[in-house]
Amino acid sequence: MKHHGGPSSGKRKLIATAALASIRYAAPAWAEAALAVVSNCRLLARAQGLAARGVASTFCSVSVEVASLLAGMVPIDLLLQEDVRCYRRAEAGAGAAAAGRRQERAQTILLWQRRWSASATTQGASRYIRWTHSILPEVEPWVTRGHGSVDFHLAQVLSGHGFFREYLNVKGLAMSSDCPHCLVERQVEVAETVEHVLFDCPRFADTRRTLLGHGGRHPVTASNLGEELLRSPQRWREISQACRLITTALQERWTMDSASTAAEVASVRAAEREAAHRQVVRRRQRRQRMSLSQPRQSLSVAIRDAPVAGVRQRFSGVGTRLRCRERRGAIVRAGTVVWTCLERRMRKASVGQPQQQQQDRVVRALERQRRWNLQQHRKAALARLKR
Repeated sequence: MKHHGGPSSGKRKLIATAALASIRYAAPAWAEAALAVVSNCRLLARAQGLAARGVASTFCSVSVEVASLLAGMVPIDLLLQEDVRCYRRAEAGAGAAAAGRRQERAQTILLWQRRWSASATTQGASRYIRWTHSILPEVEPWVTRGHGSVDFHLAQVLSGHGFFREYLNVKGLAMSSDCPHCLVERQVEVAETVEHVLFDCPRFADTRRTLLGHGGRHPVTASNLGEELLRSPQRWREISQACRLITTALQERWTMDSASTAAEVASVRAAEREAAHRQVVRRRQRRQRMSLSQPRQSLSVAIRDAPVAGVRQRFSGVGTRLRCRERRGAIVRAGTVVWTCLERRMRKASVGQPQQQQQDRVVRALERQRRWNLQQHRKAALARLKR
């Protein structure tokens, strides 16, 4: 279901309870053995977490403990244990079933309270769980209240997971956790947390004055937010309306900022791609401008870079003056091999050029090869005449 609009939390809870009832089927027969395995408890908590987040309309990153409390859904493993205790009580014939269920539910709430307090006070507890625990330290008054439903906007304030820059920065959705309004207007770097926007940020001073009672005798603060929610239906509606106005404004501001940030990131990436393309073009042009005007130097460079290991090893020490007829023939053969390699390299480097330019470069390379071979033959003939 959508978090914005849709059924109320009461209707959502009815659907979730009907879905989870299939898990509790015949629980006294299998619950004790199943709950003894830790992995089974994790699977059950994962299934209930999905349902609880849907009931409370929270972000998907909210923990199972917080989502279950906001939705008013007893943890599934505690419910299974309660079913086992009720079954044993019925077998023993200890009173009416309804009275036994009420007594066991009180025991379940007590166990839930201990677990909730432990999850917020243990070392390494999440700051978001600690925030929710500071607002709702007691489980029973919250789950047994007679008014109010948690919607998408109120769930953001109670869980700390919402369109707050501090949370968005943790999730990698904002560049900074600082409040943009206070950074510009007050020249102060302060994290945009749920407590800051709800009770301190000057953007929402009018909302706090009209709906949260700031400036009056009983203002809503971080220490009494939970108590004020549970005081009366009218107080619940006022606080819920304030949360709606604040979180809607934060969402609209983040949407605009994220759009501008996305445009900036796209332009930066386009510039990086253009720079990389220019660098590739420059490298290709440098390879294409290989100088072949000095055959002797080109021969030594080509022999050094020749892809055939045998050619490099055999002709690496060839000099300009050779007295042996076999070596003179060898250098001519080496030149043919090397120039063939250069021709292949040139053809490969010229891929992507116009066809006419490619043909011109190949013709010039072949002409230089022919001249160099003719020069070597003339030197060999002169050496034979001198003898």
